[in-house]
Amino acid sequence: MVPQPQFNLIDEDWINAEYSDGTQRKVSLKKAFEDASDIQRIVPEFSQGIILILRFMLAVLYRCYQREGIKHGETKHVWGKIWETGHFDVSVIGSYLQRVHDRFYLIGGDRPFMQEAGLSYQGKNSNDADNVGRMIIDLPDKDNKFLFSLRSKGSVKSLSCSEAAVWLLALQAYDCAGIKTPLAGSTTARSGREYAPKGQISTGALGFCGGVYLERANLFETLMMNWVMYVESGEAPFLALVGDAPVWERETISSMGRRRLTGPADLFTFSSRRVRLIPSDDGNGVTGVVIGYGAQPDPNDMARFETMTLWRLASKKQGESLGVPEGTRVPKTHEPEKALWRGLASVVPFANLDASSQVPAGVLTWVNELMTDDDDEEDNDFSDSFLPQIVAIHAQGMTYGTQNSVYADSVNEQLDLNKALVRRDDVSALSVALDVLDRIENCVGELAKSVTRVRGLVPNETMRNRYLTSTASIRAEAYYALDALCRKYLRTIENDNAEVLKTQWCDEAHRLLIRLAEQYFQDMGGSWIAKREVGGYEIAVGEQYVKLLRYFANEDSGLGKLTDSQSTDATKED
Repeated sequence: MVPQPQFNLIDEDWINAEYSDGTQRKVSLKKAFEDASDIQRIVPEFSQGIILILRFMLAVLYRCYQREGIKHGETKHVWGKIWETGHFDVSVIGSYLQRVHDRFYLIGGDRPFMQEAGLSYQGKNSNDADNVGRMIIDLPDKDNKFLFSLRSKGSVKSLSCSEAAVWLLALQAYDCAGIKTPLAGSTTARSGREYAPKGQISTGALGFCGGVYLERANLFETLMMNWVMYVESGEAPFLALVGDAPVWERETISSMGRRRLTGPADLFTFSSRRVRLIPSDDGNGVTGVVIGYGAQPDPNDMARFETMTLWRLASKKQGESLGVPEGTRVPKTHEPEKALWRGLASVVPFANLDASSQVPAGVLTWVNELMTDDDDEEDNDFSDSFLPQIVAIHAQGMTYGTQNSVYADSVNEQLDLNKALVRRDDVSALSVALDVLDRIENCVGELAKSVTRVRGLVPNETMRNRYLTSTASIRAEAYYALDALCRKYLRTIENDNAEVLKTQWCDEAHRLLIRLAEQYFQDMGGSWIAKREVGGYEIAVGEQYVKLLRYFANEDSGLGKLTDSQSTDATKED
């Protein structure tokens, strides 16, 4: 017997929202759109859930405004009119949500949201399921294995429907690979086990992306900044893709295999897992879950429709694992140990757009498109006044361990950039910033090698692992010390002060690295003059220290000679 449908996401409160007055409360999907201009931000229990809820709401917007034959300039006009009002048209959104209302029930019915009614495990009855804790990404699944969780093993016996709704989105987006229990009807199971499909994405659909989004003063502005109408002018605008259907409009959840994408609404709600939630006896919560592999998005379509990720070119090995040719543009995953500003060239790659690998995230391309003159659309041109002085770029995502079968770490970082750095029409400030960061990287690398060498370690066969551990540790400590300094200059650098700030930035970084070097070398103890053999060479601590300082002062690859003056008011923020 199919349970009666319960907990409709359109009407029931499940999205935890922080309003502009500082209060927090759960709201429904409909209420989130209605109050978007009063909601400051979304604050789910799982911080990486922010980008998931934004993508979910963006899929609704794409579907609400689809129109066959709409042109690029017209989509900018649609975007601009909504932006000018400062709020969403609740009649348009409400009308659409009413039409699809029966597809948003979390529990029961013939079409539970992002699930399959009646789904069960092979050889088991319909009530056999995994513990509901299987849905929670930060819940350890083995004793003594706690990644980011304060929960104890077995503590989660049930989830409220509002909690389960968020974790269902997370499961579809970030579920790890590995061996799973076969689903009833599986033809690919071996010895009672279902293995990850080969030659395609094995995690959840967003698991192999380096997710990014732009944040503004409130939820309305945040959604608008990430509501991309098109990325490439040679392709049809997204609103013209009338076949682009989100998961709730699809008749079935696809089984294992690669599926072509129809557009961003499809991609942003992609169900990469076949799932059924098991309700509690009273129907007010969820106590179990059935999970199996589902379809995976075709990586060949990602570059066209994915607007919220960083990019790279697939290596031969990665191409083989994803089933795409070497050199295909594929999402670039985040590196938890590396602050976002260290990879600025891939975040805002406008200084070298001639390089085939340098492709900006679609949200940044769209921001620039809004400021591009349209000869045939006089009222579609936006000045940069709609951009705040500081552009907040958020990075969110997961990283995985062995064969993507376990979670390794999570990424949740904000990078504040002066708006001059995200504009492609004048890259003066960006070019300077990238140059300084390259010089800092050179000096940090030289610091790590020099200190490690003085410690008596060289990268030969017997010492290689210890050498790499030492250099990695020193680099991490140096970048941690440089973090606040670099973030300050990335907020304040502009096209008209770039050269002045370059001198100050290099000078401050230079002095900071000298202090670090002094500390490292003084910690060595012993004589700075006496020489000792390291890797077949005789070196002295003092001699290595002087060489390092000379490298720091190098005008070509280092930070240049120190100036007499310290930072001026030019670095102060408004």
